[in-house]
Amino acid sequence: AQLRELEGAILRQDAALGAPAEAEPAAAEERRKTVTVLLADIAAPETEDPELLHDSSVRALARIHAVLEQHGATIEQRAGDEVLAVFGIPQAHEDEALRTARSALELGAEVDALSDELEEHGRGRIELRVAIESGEALVGVDETGHGFATGPAIGAAKRLLGRAAPGEVVAGPTAVQLLGDAAVLEAPPGEAAR
Repeated sequence: AQLRELEGAILRQDAALGAPAEAEPAAAEERRKTVTVLLADIAAPETEDPELLHDSSVRALARIHAVLEQHGATIEQRAGDEVLAVFGIPQAHEDEALRTARSALELGAEVDALSDELEEHGRGRIELRVAIESGEALVGVDETGHGFATGPAIGAAKRLLGRAAPGEVVAGPTAVQLLGDAAVLEAPPGEAAR
């Protein structure tokens, strides 16, 4: 009898059977986590007109995003032609620094390939600078539902980026330590190799 009543209510689309109220999405808990940060900056040739400059930047940023997403990075923010990616959120891997370094090298290859295409059409090369650093960060989701990571590794990567020459990937000391023997690194001019 109860089943027949329910069936009738369903067929009548009885408002009393309304969908259960959706539970509020649970906010992700903020927590400390070791992450590796990659900060990339592109510079398109200044001789181009605004439309060509915009096209070059958009094409380069699309390639950068594709590489970073392929390697499992969470792209945190983009200010102008700067991309900040965090490896280790939402899921951590034990080789985050190595995956970050590999993606940095792929970014260079992708931007070089795009620059070759642009040069074939009489446009200049795009310059890419990359910095990576690892460290502890506070990660979570803000009230708008966007993920975030806050910690000294981000500021360190920003400072390192300022020292990077076009076409160069600069790694901070913590990232270098985590890379260990998995990467061959060169010391900057004037500094002893570590």
